[in-house]
Amino acid sequence: MHPRHGSPHVASAVQAAAAVVVVLLFALAGADPYLGLFLLMVGPGILAVIVLQALCAVAIVVYFRRHAAGHGMSVWATLAAPLASLVGLGVATWLVAINFDLLSGRTDWVNVLLLACLPVAFAVGVVVTTVLRRRDPARYQALTQTQIY
Repeated sequence: MHPRHGSPHVASAVQAAAAVVVVLLFALAGADPYLGLFLLMVGPGILAVIVLQALCAVAIVVYFRRHAAGHGMSVWATLAAPLASLVGLGVATWLVAINFDLLSGRTDWVNVLLLACLPVAFAVGVVVTTVLRRRDPARYQALTQTQIY
């Protein structure tokens, strides 16, 4: 963290440098920056965001079912709306997945690879988080907290 601004400046610099290297490699290879790079990187991200939003809808329902007393929120806010959004996001996930070629601009094995990376990345994240929770509970707890100035 930056001592003055509290921003992750080192991670930002590393990500920017990696992006520059990837763009330069694509440029040197003569690849189309839109079809060859942008769409292939954005497509999985779009699907991942939709799936994560669906998981958040599930988390809302689970949380408020476990903590049923004392939150003062309506059934609409804690059950009906999240379940309705889950259905809509499920349909959106299905539509994006079956039409992924329209999003990626590709019709070959690349789509299978891009789609396969998503559950693998999710599983790795679950495993790493579970291990962190068991081995270093204080660090895990810090990940679950938001500090607002």
